[in-house]
Amino acid sequence: MLIEYHPFPPFVPDNCKYLILGSFPGKNSTVYPAAEYWSYEGDRNQFWKILRLLYKRNLSTKAEKIQLFSDLRLANTDIILSCSRKNNSNLDSNLTAKVYNIEAIDSILTDNSIEKIFFTGKGVEREFKIHFKSILNRHPEVQLIALPSPSPAYAALNFEKKLEIYRELLPVI
Repeated sequence: MLIEYHPFPPFVPDNCKYLILGSFPGKNSTVYPAAEYWSYEGDRNQFWKILRLLYKRNLSTKAEKIQLFSDLRLANTDIILSCSRKNNSNLDSNLTAKVYNIEAIDSILTDNSIEKIFFTGKGVEREFKIHFKSILNRHPEVQLIALPSPSPAYAALNFEKKLEIYRELLPVI
């Protein structure tokens, strides 16, 4: 089984106050990476579409996305450092042989004044609480917030409702 490695280093802007955690990039980023790819670049992923509307920015280039995260003081990485995929699928439920990104996330929380951790879905939050428990215990002041999954596979909420919830929960500039 092919082991895929996370293609992006953690992004940590100066004076960051927030951290957003996903699970693991889609195979278009790990197996077929392009220079402009960054986090949440799946063809069907709604993340950047939501942020484009929420913050009224173009966000068509990696530099524009990084600038937005810098302006928001929002660090970014994923909870999984490497894994394999069952059925060649991007679904989190098909990720196996997971190695967690414990060192990087511990460093972000230790070296910065993180107030809130946002998760790109309840499943990511649940997995984080299980595998990062010792880190959480050292940072009880950090608020944990699960955003609705930006995956179109998460159809319990329509796009407009996801946008409304992101607007309520994410920081303003």
